[in-house]
Amino acid sequence: MAQQISKELENFGKYKKGLRTQVVYGGTPITTQIRDIKKNPPHILVATPGRLQDLIDRKAVKLDQIEFLVLDEADEMLNMGFQEDIDKILIGTPDEKVIWLFSATMPPEIRRIVGTYMEKPFEGKIHSESKTNENIDHKYIYVNKHDKEAALKRVLDYLTDFYGVIFCKTKMDTQELAEYLEKEGYRAEPLHGDMSQSQRDAVMAKFRNKSTSILVATDVAARGIDVDSLTHVVHYSLPENPEYYTHRSGRTARAGKRYFLGYCDTTGHRTYPIFRTHDRRGYQAYKSATPISNV
Repeated sequence: MAQQISKELENFGKYKKGLRTQVVYGGTPITTQIRDIKKNPPHILVATPGRLQDLIDRKAVKLDQIEFLVLDEADEMLNMGFQEDIDKILIGTPDEKVIWLFSATMPPEIRRIVGTYMEKPFEGKIHSESKTNENIDHKYIYVNKHDKEAALKRVLDYLTDFYGVIFCKTKMDTQELAEYLEKEGYRAEPLHGDMSQSQRDAVMAKFRNKSTSILVATDVAARGIDVDSLTHVVHYSLPENPEYYTHRSGRTARAGKRYFLGYCDTTGHRTYPIFRTHDRRGYQAYKSATPISNV
């Protein structure tokens, strides 16, 4: 995500002569980043919380004179355990600054940040009803938990044009499912937080040039995916937070592509409430057999 934002800033920055931007994140040598910052101090620094705090601790970055601070994907940063770093970073900034905070959800922890560090904030909200894309099909499969892998294979075999993302709940599930699919002969790669930045970059390069057609990812890792030609998205595990369902499906919705929801579990008490929720938002989820027809 940091790289994606930095790239967009470069695109905009070419119209502002002399504007310098830099991106810093973990998984890459911090000494190189420190050298680059000292050589060409940026006007805009895009950073992950952990790496930014490391740079502050090493006195390579000072935030006492910043005018703007943007917290993007704030809820995900907290979910990843960066709450302490975010507090330290915000405490070290001047009182006279503008804060922009973007978050898919507004849990109590986010409200606390708003109440502690923002004065008379203006809140803008995108209504859920406006997120629906009528060109997307929502379908689900209802099978025994132990048959999930077999059901997924049958779906992938049927969808010969499949080029998309399979979402798992944990990093371990993501790695294990990707290894299983690869062993079974599918072109699949994992994408999760335990991978180094160079590994994630290599996986995304293969996915973008379509030498890999299946990306198995966690919600956090997939936030930075920006690929327009996806055909399907599969929920191998439903998200705990219904809002994440929208974020996942948005990977295809932005391009108006087809969207496939595959949920393989027998715990109906968890399955159907989420679909009732999304029905109220305009989604229509249809139960489907395996393999899926008319997708």
